[in-house]
Amino acid sequence: MNARAAWPAVPVGPLLLDERSSPSPREVIGALLGAAQEACFAVARIRLAAIDLAASELAGVRRCRVLLGRLDADVLADAEAAAQGGALRRNLEALAFFLESGRVEVRAAGREAWVPDFSVFTGLPADAVPGGCAAIVGGHYFQRPFPIAGPSLTCVIPGGAAARRAARRFEELWARGYDVLPVVADAIARALAAMGPGAPLGGVGRRVEGPAASGALDRDGLRR
Repeated sequence: MNARAAWPAVPVGPLLLDERSSPSPREVIGALLGAAQEACFAVARIRLAAIDLAASELAGVRRCRVLLGRLDADVLADAEAAAQGGALRRNLEALAFFLESGRVEVRAAGREAWVPDFSVFTGLPADAVPGGCAAIVGGHYFQRPFPIAGPSLTCVIPGGAAARRAARRFEELWARGYDVLPVVADAIARALAAMGPGAPLGGVGRRVEGPAASGALDRDGLRR
């Protein structure tokens, strides 16, 4: 299925989401990622087992960069714990195949920090999103934030101005980060291997395929 053909309409103006919103932050992130050519995420901390992206949400993106605030033992242990659950194991398997596709880069920020988390999506259908790009600022999560008891707010900002500003700051942070993709991929692989062979991933075909990264980026991280 062509992810772009299934692209849902988004508001022209900013959209404020919380953990009660419909669509949820997870649905918006998945829709943007599925329609974008490139995506950049600056997220302080991740829960590997909670990333439940479908093959259709991963197939179209040519380049996906993820900058982590930190990569600690808890994040890697999350992979081992997830491999012991059916649905969570499938999440990790899909993520592992995506990491193997050559379209994903993962770095840790070291001493750099940012508030709040943010992401940039470029190469979106221009008839659906002004300027063909969008930024998300605030909470990035696939499952309800934990251990937050109150609201978690996320703002979706379509348009080139916001995306370019966020992309400039992302490039500054990215340049100072260091590669941790092998560490993340190895942690997932070891966790899955320890559990033995699992059931085939329905609809994924054991691999997430997609176009290879191509084309040049301008100084703001946006495709020329």
